[in-house]
Amino acid sequence: MANTPKALHRGSLGNVTNTVVGTVPADKRWVLTNLVLTNYGTTGVNTYVQLDEVPLVHMLVLSPGATFTLDCTQVLGAGKSIHAWASTASAVAMHASGVEMDL
Repeated sequence: MANTPKALHRGSLGNVTNTVVGTVPADKRWVLTNLVLTNYGTTGVNTYVQLDEVPLVHMLVLSPGATFTLDCTQVLGAGKSIHAWASTASAVAMHASGVEMDL
């Protein structure tokens, strides 16, 4: 079984509720180990992150220039998704890192 460090998502968040930013491939498992959210906008922004539609970060208000970090160990099975969005499009960057494992 190969364990490969991986960027599970790296990019700006949109403002559409329940946007899927990554889905575990059919023959894999993901372990989310680090999450970083950064507001590079000029106003406060609400941010949301869900693992398979279960809230991990809910209505976290990021002030302009603020960064939120979370070290965790959350397992996502094959076919499960990471959902993420913000109240303002193109104001928050998300970096989600972890490990991809073969099943």
